[in-house]
Amino acid sequence: MAICPKMAKEYAARYGRGFSHFQNTVDAPAWFKHAKDDLSISGVPRLVYAGSIFPYAQRQSLIDCCHAVDRLNSEGFPVTLDIYSPKSLLGVSTSLFTVNPAITFHDALAQEPYRRELGRADVLLLPVNFDVGSLRFIRLSMPTKVPEYLASGTPVLVYGPFNTAQTDYAVEKGWGAHVGRQNIDTLMKMIKKMVRDMDLRKRLSASAKDAVIRFHDIHVVRDAFQNKLAETAPSKATSGKNV
Repeated sequence: MAICPKMAKEYAARYGRGFSHFQNTVDAPAWFKHAKDDLSISGVPRLVYAGSIFPYAQRQSLIDCCHAVDRLNSEGFPVTLDIYSPKSLLGVSTSLFTVNPAITFHDALAQEPYRRELGRADVLLLPVNFDVGSLRFIRLSMPTKVPEYLASGTPVLVYGPFNTAQTDYAVEKGWGAHVGRQNIDTLMKMIKKMVRDMDLRKRLSASAKDAVIRFHDIHVVRDAFQNKLAETAPSKATSGKNV
């Protein structure tokens, strides 16, 4: 079994065996209680990143996002960024980021505040490093936060290279506005577009919720997972003993 279609396809070719894939899940009805319905933005647009900050996964691209926020503010386009990550990771990383009062670091949140926070944001950031080493490490990975981001209904900005599971998924299913090359000017333009373009915001939110229902709802995925285990397990008739 694999965590996403890209991993299943690669492992099938690598090992010459068929692979099923099951992605991370959410309790869709519980998450949708906090999902964003009103996609209009009142006041200063607020970006949010929640998750790990690792040098081999997303740190440099998150630093790029901070530089973009810094430059947008200096050019008269006010926007804020709140970063939620475990203190153990923040302590090492924050000195590397742009120092700007518009950027605030927080400890990781408990489940219910986390759900509400994702739903209150105006844009969620999903940064992925562009360097070869990071790409080799994460290209088949599907972060736990992806279905949680989608279930929030908040538009997602994906900043990272093509040919990773998470960026390809965002593009193929239409739930993420994607910046596929490392360029802060392009990133700034996309942030502005996601703030101003209501049609885009609505499309991203609708596609995200659809992906949750189809691929991540625990009530659906759990049954499929159990059925796959039942198909795989040897029966009494073939094994000669209870399973």
